[in-house]
Amino acid sequence: MNFPSMTPAPERLHRKRNPVATTTIAPTAPVLIAATYIDNAFLDLSFDQAIDISAFDGSGVFVDDAVDALLTFIAIGGAMLLSPTTARIELVEFENATGTGVTLTAGATTNIVALNGGGTWNGVNGLALPFG
Repeated sequence: MNFPSMTPAPERLHRKRNPVATTTIAPTAPVLIAATYIDNAFLDLSFDQAIDISAFDGSGVFVDDAVDALLTFIAIGGAMLLSPTTARIELVEFENATGTGVTLTAGATTNIVALNGGGTWNGVNGLALPFG
């Protein structure tokens, strides 16, 4: 009786897997995507990410309405979140309008910050409203 000869299977080589490179995206400062001026009383600001307004300072935020109210408003009436990405800011009469059209000026000292720790909104200068 002849039995077929058996050859051992080749030894399996195990390769180490290369770890998958993970990219961590650094948090960024909020970017304004929309701004709406409402009835001489409110300013709605919408951002590209969730924001924190708990330390909001509106003393450097102005809406100049040289069209209807002929007044400049300052954002010191208070602020609240309408959604994680949108703040409603109450406006207070400040002085006579100085420009043309309706514009928003906000310095970098608003303390509107990214909820994820990404930084503070840089503000805008003379942005025509509505925006976005």
